[in-house]
This record gives sequence, C-alpha cells and structure tokens, in this order.
Amino acid sequence: MTDNELVSLILKGNTKFFEILIDRYQIPIYNLAYKMTRVTEDAEDLTQIVFMKAYENLDQYVSKYKFFSWLYRIGINETLNFVKSSKRNDELDENSVSDKKDPINILDTGTR
Repeated sequence: MTDNELVSLILKGNTKFFEILIDRYQIPIYNLAYKMTRVTEDAEDLTQIVFMKAYENLDQYVSKYKFFSWLYRIGINETLNFVKSSKRNDELDENSVSDKKDPINILDTGTR
C-alpha cells in the first residue's frame, strides 16, 4: 500500500493504518532527531512528537507531494524548535560562576 493510500484510509477513520506509517518511517525520523541532538532520550521523545504532530495535522498533507518529505519537514522543524529552546547551549550560566575567590584577588589582598 502506498503512503497516499494509507493517508486516505486514515483520514476516512481507519486510524490503525497509521501504525504502518510509523513502522515505515520511525527509524529515519529517529536518526534525524539523534543527529541533531546527540541524545538518545531526546531523539526518542522527538520521534514521538513528530508522529503525533503528523497525525494531528494529517488533513493538511497535500497528496501531490511525497508523504515522507512532509513528515521529514515536521521532524526538522520540531527538532530545531527543541534545540533552540533547550538549555544545551554553550552560554555561561550566571549560577555556574564559582563562589571561591579569584586567584588574582587572593594575591592582591593577601587573603586565602
């Protein structure tokens, strides 16, 4: 069965066919998320989110385009949003500054 045939059946109420789409594309979507996050748990969560979003918005899919391209775009967008909003950036957090005295201040004041 083609992706478009499956989508058509799902939109007619045969939601069990969505499992076939998940089986077909779960690994590529997971690989995409993992390549962008490098964290197994995040990639697993993002894979679930991508398929939930796809299911919720399946009526917006335009069948003249490839289903996988549409799904992959959702994966890219969700993963980019996750990476942007996550606190995994390399900026220095104000709370991570040590309370210990700076070595230069120790030398200047002569205290230890």
